[in-house]
Amino acid sequence: MLAYLRTALALMAAGVAVRGFVEVFGNAAYDTALGVSLLGLGPITSANSFHRWFTNETPIRRGAPLTFSAVPRLLAYVLTLLVAAVLVGVLIK
Repeated sequence: MLAYLRTALALMAAGVAVRGFVEVFGNAAYDTALGVSLLGLGPITSANSFHRWFTNETPIRRGAPLTFSAVPRLLAYVLTLLVAAVLVGVLIK
């Protein structure tokens, strides 16, 4: 759970930094979209961390298989798309 919370905090900090201090694309609308996307992923990641911990606590204690969650994979895909967008924005700028 701690790793998820650190990731959530980092995503929110990155969103604030992109929106407030850094011009990634040189276009306020694109920078705002990137910042809001990162800020939105933070609470989603945080909520998912608690849900995964709560759901898997009993199976861990019993030695049973853990439940599957698609959220980490979805988070990886979305972050990959955001990084690709940033790379394109930096190369075009």
